[in-house]
Amino acid sequence: MSVLLPFCDSFDHYDQQGDKWDVAGPNSSINLSGTASRTGIGALLFASGVEGPKINFAAGILSRVVAGTAFYPDGAGGVPKSNIMMLWDSTTNNQQVRVCALATNAIIIFSGNDPFPSQLGQSAPGVLDANSYNYIEVDATISHSATVIVRVNGVVVLTLTGVDTQVAGSNPGADQFQLWGYGGASVSRHDDVYVLDPVAAIGDAFLGAVNVYAVTPTANAAPLQWTPLSGQNFENVDEIPPDGDTSYNFSNTVGQVDQYVYNSTGVPTSSQIQFVQHTLDAKVDSGSRSIASNAGGVTGGTDFVLTSGYTMYKTPYETNPLTGDPWVGADFPADFGPEVTA
Repeated sequence: MSVLLPFCDSFDHYDQQGDKWDVAGPNSSINLSGTASRTGIGALLFASGVEGPKINFAAGILSRVVAGTAFYPDGAGGVPKSNIMMLWDSTTNNQQVRVCALATNAIIIFSGNDPFPSQLGQSAPGVLDANSYNYIEVDATISHSATVIVRVNGVVVLTLTGVDTQVAGSNPGADQFQLWGYGGASVSRHDDVYVLDPVAAIGDAFLGAVNVYAVTPTANAAPLQWTPLSGQNFENVDEIPPDGDTSYNFSNTVGQVDQYVYNSTGVPTSSQIQFVQHTLDAKVDSGSRSIASNAGGVTGGTDFVLTSGYTMYKTPYETNPLTGDPWVGADFPADFGPEVTA
């Protein structure tokens, strides 16, 4: 279930990390109560322990990654450091870039695994606010002479050049992204996450303090070629969190498409839409079957081979596939759904 980039997560529409992330966080959980979130109803919580979920990059090793997260530290960072997010070379099990916090609420960057990672540089103290969401972004290249730029709430707080972010014996890049929490008595949180494989120049690819909105279908569109377990098709796929085999639509015919209406409810009308990510929660009951996202009659670029357990398959659309233009609010309501491809 490698992630196609760009990737985003609001933590608003599901409660099992392993459905959407490749590796569930052993010390984190999704809270859908609406009491811990920055946007929507959900957030990723670290009530104890520190290690959160991981995603793999479908493209494999990337020499540069841009990532952002809304991070809520319930207290100051630890001594000597507290991890916030991390870029891995999973094939060699090395932590290439570690964005961390200090007890002074400064950002500090390390490369390498504990107990002796290399310190690359740190910001001024006080760039993070405790008991509040801080939007932290990192633009990092991975090499023996790399650049790392960190922003907090849209302001550059740290720029490092000529630093070594490639651990000895590792690949010149990263293929995995991970979130972390402070652990201990702290209850830290993440929300509104994005990860990019950027094309813009270093320092120019940040999206800013984004809000990620999760919407479920509100009506049937056309065509409707999958068979509903009961009721209307859209009603079988609009639950938060997903209810597994309690309600679903099914098809075993290649070429069959279902389409459902998605509104932009909750998204401010003046918003700049960076990209849309269509998520399909699906499994195969027997044999072999593949599906793809279908947006208004346009088949997405990736076929997903289904497994026997429910998995969330994510297709990013950086532009509206019907027009080829950047997304705007007037593009919604929009139709999305699954297509059987093999």
